Amino acid sequence: MASFDRVYELTAILQSSRYAVSAQELAARLECSLPTVKRYLAKLRNEYNLPVTYSQKYQGYILDKKKR
Repeated sequence: MASFDRVYELTAILQSSRYAVSAQELAARLECSLPTVKRYLAKLRNEYNLPVTYSQKYQGYILDKKKR
């Protein structure tokens, strides 16, 4: 899967998820490693200005729909 496709899929997963999604689950769904998931999350934050945050309470990543 190409990099853009994975970033698009990651965005779709975060948008459709009702709860926080762990990095391990994201890696499994995207079929890539944890460091790659973290690079993609950074890309969403820095290049696409999406409000992706990590929730300590729920131990996972969320797309903060209030900040969009």
